[in-house]
Amino acid sequence: MKPFKSIFIFCLLFLFLNRTSFAQKEKDFRVSLGYDPKMKLLGPYETSEEGEWNLLFRFAHRRKHMEYTLFLETFDAISYGALGVGVNYLFLIKDSQNRFNRWEFAIGPGFGVIVRKELDVKENFFELNGEFRYFFNKNLGLTFLGNLKYRTDLVVRYDEEDPWRLSSFIGLTYRW
Repeated sequence: MKPFKSIFIFCLLFLFLNRTSFAQKEKDFRVSLGYDPKMKLLGPYETSEEGEWNLLFRFAHRRKHMEYTLFLETFDAISYGALGVGVNYLFLIKDSQNRFNRWEFAIGPGFGVIVRKELDVKENFFELNGEFRYFFNKNLGLTFLGNLKYRTDLVVRYDEEDPWRLSSFIGLTYRW
C-alpha cells in the first residue's frame, strides 16, 4: 500500500503545480501514446518467438519550459504495469525564420510504482527520460523517447545486481 500512497501524494503535487501555472501565457496540454519497438520486434525474453506490445500512455501539462507528466505503462505479456509522475525541462528549438520551431527536446526524472499482479509485486521505481519531438503541424507530432528505469522489483523479487533497464518508445503526441 505504501507505493500507492506515494503516487497519490505525487499526483496531488502535480495538480497543485498545474493549478498555479494557469496564469502563465505559454502553456498547453498534451496526450501521447507510444510503444517499445524492440519489444514488438523481439519480445520480452530471449526465448520469445514473437514480439509483444509494450505501451506507454502519457498526459502532460506544459508551461514555458517545464512539463509535468502523468504516465501509465502496460506490458500485458509479462503482467507488468507502471504508473508514475515526471517532470521534464523542455528545450524549445526556435529561430527567427521558423525553420526549427517544430522540434522539441525534453529531459527529466520520473518516479512511481510498478505493479505485477501475477507475481504479487508492488514496488517503487525511478527513471530518467530523454525525448525528441517533431510536430507536423500546430497539434500533432511524432515522439522518440529514451527511458532508463531503476526497477526495484528486480532487486526485491530476483536479486538482480543490475536493475537498470533501458527502453525506447516511438509514438504520436497531440497538444492543445
